[in-house]
Amino acid sequence: MLFFKILFFMVIFINPLSLSFVSAESVTTTETPTTANEPDPNTSKKVATATSSECDMPVPNGKISDHFKYILHPLTGKKALLDRITIPAPKGTPAVAVLDGVIRQNKTIKTNKRGYFVEIQHDDGTISIYESLEPSCPHSPQANTRVKKGQPIGCVGNTGNVLTSMLVFKMQNNKKEPLDPEQRCQFKK
Repeated sequence: MLFFKILFFMVIFINPLSLSFVSAESVTTTETPTTANEPDPNTSKKVATATSSECDMPVPNGKISDHFKYILHPLTGKKALLDRITIPAPKGTPAVAVLDGVIRQNKTIKTNKRGYFVEIQHDDGTISIYESLEPSCPHSPQANTRVKKGQPIGCVGNTGNVLTSMLVFKMQNNKKEPLDPEQRCQFKK
């Protein structure tokens, strides 16, 4: 019986593509035909658009495992926005600034869902958020520090609601509306 309870938990609460833990408010990876930038009356999040520019990949040589998209909520069956991308990488791998900017926050306390994270305000007003970082990393600049595109800003970890080491990467406009990182950035390969 215990085996079936564990199996049920794994099927319902673990995302098989990225092995990231998801809460009851989170969603499964069942895709819908809607693209992330189409308006959706069933969700409360507004998706913003921004001009695309060439950015460094947040984890050099990393491969995106989960993309920014609408998916179905496992309990309600309604569309929900997966407003991030995930990049699996070995623990301790440097994460880099995708564009020039200033570190807004560098949280060294473990937060509930995000884990240790860094926020960068870029020169064009957009914000990039790097979550699930390692708490003790030699590449962690202090808040209000200016960083250049490609400069290490943290190390990949497994803090927050993830079960394996990965970078959870988000972008927002200056109104804190989510941006699709792959549309906002033309990531250098």
